[in-house]
Amino acid sequence: MPNGIIEDQDTQDQLIQTPRFSYPYGITSEHELSNLELHLLAFKLNPPASAGGVGKPFHFWKLVDMLWGESSKSSKKFFQHPWAERMVELMCEHRYLGLHGCGSSGKSDTAAIWAILNWMSDPMNTLVLVTSTSLKDSRKRIWGAITTYFQAVEGIDCVGNLVDSIGMIRSVMPDGTSINDRCGIALIPGEKKKEKEAIGKIIGMKNAKVFMIADELPELSEALISAAQSNLSLNPFFQMIGLGNFNSIYDPLGIFITPKNGWGSITVEDSEWETKDGYCFRMDGMKSPNVIFEKDIYPRIYNKKNLQEHQSRYGENSALFWRMCRSFPCPEGEVNCIYSDADFIKGDTQAKATWMDTPVPVCAADPAFTNEGDNFSVCLGRFGKNHTGLPTLEIDSVLKIREDVSVTATGEARDLQTAKQLSTVATNFGVSKGNLGIDCSGPGGLAFGSILSIFWGNNYLPIKFGETASDMPISMNDPRKGHEAFVDLSSELWFMGREFIRAGQIKGITPEIAKQLKARYYKSVKMGDYVKIKIEPKKDMKQRIGESPDAGDCFLMLVFLCRFVFGFSPGTINSPGSLVNRSSPNAQWMNKVRQAHSIYENAFSN
Repeated sequence: MPNGIIEDQDTQDQLIQTPRFSYPYGITSEHELSNLELHLLAFKLNPPASAGGVGKPFHFWKLVDMLWGESSKSSKKFFQHPWAERMVELMCEHRYLGLHGCGSSGKSDTAAIWAILNWMSDPMNTLVLVTSTSLKDSRKRIWGAITTYFQAVEGIDCVGNLVDSIGMIRSVMPDGTSINDRCGIALIPGEKKKEKEAIGKIIGMKNAKVFMIADELPELSEALISAAQSNLSLNPFFQMIGLGNFNSIYDPLGIFITPKNGWGSITVEDSEWETKDGYCFRMDGMKSPNVIFEKDIYPRIYNKKNLQEHQSRYGENSALFWRMCRSFPCPEGEVNCIYSDADFIKGDTQAKATWMDTPVPVCAADPAFTNEGDNFSVCLGRFGKNHTGLPTLEIDSVLKIREDVSVTATGEARDLQTAKQLSTVATNFGVSKGNLGIDCSGPGGLAFGSILSIFWGNNYLPIKFGETASDMPISMNDPRKGHEAFVDLSSELWFMGREFIRAGQIKGITPEIAKQLKARYYKSVKMGDYVKIKIEPKKDMKQRIGESPDAGDCFLMLVFLCRFVFGFSPGTINSPGSLVNRSSPNAQWMNKVRQAHSIYENAFSN
């Protein structure tokens, strides 16, 4: 699908009609037009320059001046400013457009006016869907702006009726009757807990022109955005505009505005870039027109006072300052967070690996009943040397294994089912014996390991998060043993992943993994002669973020497996083989687990 906006067929049809009235800008009509009607029609048709057209932005601002300008009768004024001008230019050019920036950048108000004017220019053939987090919150955000601007214009009720209780402006027929919900402006609450309801509303929505303006995009359901792009794009004309303050390269906004050549291809000095599907415009508070001119020339947008408040409250090097003012990934992470967007950008983790030789399939699994997990997660990956010879782990996918209750009813226990499924998944992916890692923490984990031995054998790596950290060196540049730097194995696993990511040795990180890695906190504790790292307890993290980091755990177990089996080490070209001291307490425990489970191996072979 081409990137530029393509007008509907009636553009050409209306331009070649035998005119009764001729107007500037290449507009002809069988009926006499008011100045407002002229610019609405010109905005809709966008006649080419060869026919006298002057472009959609020109008519947009003419309409704004008539309806909400300083000299208009409107009770709500819209003030034109450079950021709004650029947003409108890009709205006229791109089907998929990301707009993000500091608070008070004018993006919501500009998008609200864009929604109203596109609908007003063709009310019988236009549907504008506006998303926000919830019906209640929407009134403080873009829906509130739409209704305020709508109600501020006298006589606009002849075009549409506002039904605020259901979040809808319905188009009105010439006889005064409302059309169905396929014409007008509709609010779609997009909070994650109601994503099924929201997806149900948008699937199947059809009209000649469909617009989706996704306000507060970082907070919306990823499934909702995916459904919109895959379903609404089937309409004859579709445009999606995503709005928000930057939060993460892995949330819905971050994914929507990902640069075409990756986050590493741009810097904080870039205000615009091509994305995979369209374009992005970023409004940096430090480059606000009011800040640059050191004078409040433009009302209601970010100014020097806002900047000083953010600098004083957050500090220029804080993640919050970079989100609220600069709207860009912070060069460093938040205090006490292990991972940051800067780590993923530096390591180019969204890219795929280019292999020197055929990589080895590897797998790690976190059974649901261990470590207070909610899901039985399985992480599949490939380990090998990339085209430069650097040992690399690429994530293929994260899967969920689930119990089949109908099978349970026949007498086959849940653990037996899931162990069988895991063995099948690993085998089908090509994982060899010894290249599978399992969380065997607690009695439940040990018991599951015994059951797994029936189908897989005992040649897998049992991992116990609460065990003492390993005696493997942290890296070739940091000879400290794991137990000298970390309180336990869980802390070691979570911190060591960052070293590999920063070294560019991890590829294919999924949004689910990245979000969970970024969410975990840590602290430093004094233990004897050492100051060690201790990660936040899983139960505390789960209570704070509302989910268990099962995908993150699985990924980090996969990293540990590659360290244990292949000698995977951060920043090294030549892997030295296994770094494990086979006589260490950690290795001895793993060997004992294998021996204990060996009695179950091939238990069903006869």
